[in-house]
Amino acid sequence: MKQYKDITSRENSIYKLIKVLSQKKVRESNGLFLIEGTRLLEEANNRGIKIKYLIINETVKIVPKINQYCQVLRLPNNLFRKVSDTVSPQGIIAVAEKIEISLTDIILNANPLVVVLNGLQDPGNLGTIIRTSAAAGVTAVLLTEGT
Repeated sequence: MKQYKDITSRENSIYKLIKVLSQKKVRESNGLFLIEGTRLLEEANNRGIKIKYLIINETVKIVPKINQYCQVLRLPNNLFRKVSDTVSPQGIIAVAEKIEISLTDIILNANPLVVVLNGLQDPGNLGTIIRTSAAAGVTAVLLTEGT
């Protein structure tokens, strides 16, 4: 049984949404953000972040299991590369629902390790910092206004 839906057109409405989620105003207005890579997807899943869509490259043989239902979409290489933010993509991107966490919740965590970003403009750099922070066990990455 097929466990995914193929998207082959740039005109597909979900593909268009994924493509524009690199823009801050689109992420904020939709309450969505992108997660790229298996490790970050697993971490988000373990923390209960709601995944709306799981996007896989056509070369991915095994679809990662997550603890919730979401629509799985498969893209050909040429479309996947246009939505991927990494140099060597793992072939997995998720569209997740944004959650709001208060600063108090972060501070109450035992020995929080926090990275604060001020004035960062390049989404590629932000993605790199978030992935590096996750690998280093950072509790939270905070973005100041305008970042």
